[in-house]
Amino acid sequence: MKNTMNKLQKILEDAPKEIKESWIEKNVSAGMPILIQNDEHKFLYILISGTASVSILLSRGTVMPLFVNEPWSILGEMEIFCKIKNIATVTAITDCRLLLINQDNLLKWINERPDFAVTMLDEISTKSVYITRKVIRLSSMTVDERVLDCLLLANEEGKLENMDKQNLCIQCCAPLRSINRSVSHWKDKGVVMYEKKKFYIPDIEKAYKALNYCK
Repeated sequence: MKNTMNKLQKILEDAPKEIKESWIEKNVSAGMPILIQNDEHKFLYILISGTASVSILLSRGTVMPLFVNEPWSILGEMEIFCKIKNIATVTAITDCRLLLINQDNLLKWINERPDFAVTMLDEISTKSVYITRKVIRLSSMTVDERVLDCLLLANEEGKLENMDKQNLCIQCCAPLRSINRSVSHWKDKGVVMYEKKKFYIPDIEKAYKALNYCK
């Protein structure tokens, strides 16, 4: 997900003194939850450093990853404004440093700085558009197709060496057990190799043909 570093950083720097004095800094270790689905919170979270994954727990106990938040992302804004429980779980991928702003101070700040409200609206809109497009795109594809499509895209972008199964879970909106089955499927067909936690595509043309055949 894109971040709003330049705008948000400037807004934080220019925040009124009383707002700054009310901020709470929080450190969350890698692997620990920041927000938990169906819990309630009364703070806006700003991710200052680190990365955090967003996922939802489905009715059958399957965890569906949605996206990754990068530094200067805003967390928990929809729940505050919609007055609902957390719609997703946010988990620290790396050690994270966060800034927490109380709901009452947040509303006061928005009244004083409308540009902060615009920044949050941009964040909400971006997330909504991203998730909608992702659902539309993935709903027409099987997990096998999603996995191969994501690996080919990563290869096109020169990012295949950084792709791991956790990233595939997020990109494909699928649980790890489904990713493992799909990787095994493509390995058996000689389309994808997975060694020492690294993905390789030995024959790009063969991989594209396999993906087109699936479709």
